[in-house]
Amino acid sequence: MNQVAATSNTIMSIETEQAAIQWRGNYENASALLNQYYDFYRDGLHPILAKWVEICIQCAIFITDISFEVANISALKPVGFARKLAYKGLLLRLVEFQNHFDVRTINEDLKNYVTEMNKDLGEEQLFYPANEIADFRKRLTSHFNEWDKLKIIRNNAAGHYKKISVQLPALEAIDPDEVDKITLELFTYMANTLNLIASIHPEGFKLSKYSHR
Repeated sequence: MNQVAATSNTIMSIETEQAAIQWRGNYENASALLNQYYDFYRDGLHPILAKWVEICIQCAIFITDISFEVANISALKPVGFARKLAYKGLLLRLVEFQNHFDVRTINEDLKNYVTEMNKDLGEEQLFYPANEIADFRKRLTSHFNEWDKLKIIRNNAAGHYKKISVQLPALEAIDPDEVDKITLELFTYMANTLNLIASIHPEGFKLSKYSHR
């Protein structure tokens, strides 16, 4: 199974030549993972196993979306006001994800899944990486308030083309450095979480009691 690069010392800042190469690779790995989880989910699953794959798909959708946006920014290197517009697309991805998938609950969701599975797996117990996931989440909590601020900017910057007096100041308020910081932290968190979730099932999805494979 592919892994997505996610440690803080390997993820590059967004607007460099080396970053363009790395983020393109991140997109290729993330999209391959997404397709793998999607195909498996559509093959039909036991309801308990489906819960786990749903979490994987949600994580994979996010890191695929983000990798696509960042790879384009890194490759095209927009400047001036156009740079802020380019970052609007990345900002939309961040806010959209937070609106539909609360990272505050992923730890509890995963813990509940492992507990439920282990009730009747017998000797084939799953390992729940509580400490690792808690560490990733702790690093992320400092950005929750920043997301709330970004939502306000996003709401004014997105799509209100007839209200240029509202849209332009909102776009001008986008701070690429701040969006970079939040993007890298959230990407790292979600990619590491996805890799840990995948490691719960060492052989991928092959739990004979629950899977068709």
